[in-house]
Amino acid sequence: MKTRPGLWNSLALEAGVLADWRWALGGEFDKALHFLQATQEQSQSYPCTEHPVCHCTHEIRETDVGLVAVCVCGGDECSPIWLEPKDTLIYALNAAKLGEAVRRALGFDAATGTAGHGLRGAIRIGTHGPGRIPVLFYVPYDETALLKELESILSAQAGPFILATPTAACHSATVEQMQHRHGFLLLPLAGALGVEDGGQLRAISPIDAVLTEFAKRLGEGRGLVKTVERIDRNIEALAKGTYELRQENEDLRRLHAEGHLKFALSVDGEDFRAFTVIMALGNRKAAAEFLEVPLRTFYDRVDKWQSKAGAYRRMWRFVEWQRTQERKIKVRLDESLLSGDSGGAAENPETIRAVLTKMKEEAVDRRDYPEILRQILEALASQNGGNWAAVRDEVVAIIKEELPQ
Repeated sequence: MKTRPGLWNSLALEAGVLADWRWALGGEFDKALHFLQATQEQSQSYPCTEHPVCHCTHEIRETDVGLVAVCVCGGDECSPIWLEPKDTLIYALNAAKLGEAVRRALGFDAATGTAGHGLRGAIRIGTHGPGRIPVLFYVPYDETALLKELESILSAQAGPFILATPTAACHSATVEQMQHRHGFLLLPLAGALGVEDGGQLRAISPIDAVLTEFAKRLGEGRGLVKTVERIDRNIEALAKGTYELRQENEDLRRLHAEGHLKFALSVDGEDFRAFTVIMALGNRKAAAEFLEVPLRTFYDRVDKWQSKAGAYRRMWRFVEWQRTQERKIKVRLDESLLSGDSGGAAENPETIRAVLTKMKEEAVDRRDYPEILRQILEALASQNGGNWAAVRDEVVAIIKEELPQ
């Protein structure tokens, strides 16, 4: 079946002279011209302008009287095409500009750190929902290219994402199975967005139902995603100044009243952050690299816990046990460590041994999400209005590390 000209069906062209784009875009050429940008390259060929076209390359040659595109078919059906230098200039799609127009038209939130202007990989154009799910844009040339790009995204992206593509032409059964297995969303734009004068995109078919179904799929068996959204909403509200710092999170104050945050408040903030990142990432080296602290400096800080008493000593025991296991496993903290109170008595080795034995018996990849979140919430409780942004990035990164793959 012949491909219908238009913006979404033309993007695989990637680059060409304006005559190529005019043929591919059809009646939408003038509207979509906004999304093209001139390169510094000159084409060595030109499309046929005969009707019907000869579907053969017209070679551009320099003559004494100017540039001419000559058919190389061998016949005399096509007349020479006289050109000006501007006619041979190659134009490429400005994917970043088109991606921003897509974001605005569909109502996605802006993304920070958006990079990439070419079509040799997906670019991030925005985020969706309280959980700030990444929204990406990619133009696949065939099914194989799309599958490779999805593998690349999945290896770099922890958690769900939305991938907008011009059409669903490459959404094969294999691609659909991959989407179902990994929980991302493929969003074809043809039929959802149309182009208007001045390069403006407008919604011609709502995608609310698609996004609602996507959210439903995320909510099934993925309680951690919902909790991430709740934490992110609280932090965002704080950033906007809608709450005072001391009132920004009812959950934190409730946990504090129950005594679960005494441990976090009994140690230095930097030491506590080091401990939680080690527990999340599995070893001191990974934690130091994540926090961007020199290895020797980080190791020295942790080693000093051994010579201290109370909570510091208990942190050291857990870190050392995890190091000897040489594997990533989440430690469930003993109640005396969580409360910071052992009742005035020495720590009972039997209790710690029982906890560690239970952990060894569990599968290595078994996640204890409530405990992980409790550690993260404890970290949040010790923050202030001056460092919330850095802490948010750190906490979100730790949570994403634990998202189901």
